Amino acid sequence: MAIFYILNSTGTQLVSRGSDQFTPYWTQPVWVDSQDHLPMWIESVWQDSDGTWFGWYHHEPAGVCSGSNLTAPEIGAVVSYDGG
Repeated sequence: MAIFYILNSTGTQLVSRGSDQFTPYWTQPVWVDSQDHLPMWIESVWQDSDGTWFGWYHHEPAGVCSGSNLTAPEIGAVVSYDGG
């Protein structure tokens, strides 16, 4: 049986699993080992044939220019060996 995954990014990473897009999901937060790039928004994920997940995110750090809301977006990569 195939598992359908949805990765949600709202600044906090979540992964939901179900049998298809129409059934109830089991949702859990995704743990990251560094808080340096939070909040982050996962933009894309690719699963290798060995099961490893590679993800790409963007992060918008605050406080880049004092006295304004300007930011300098950063792009980064994450990897998971346990499906998120």
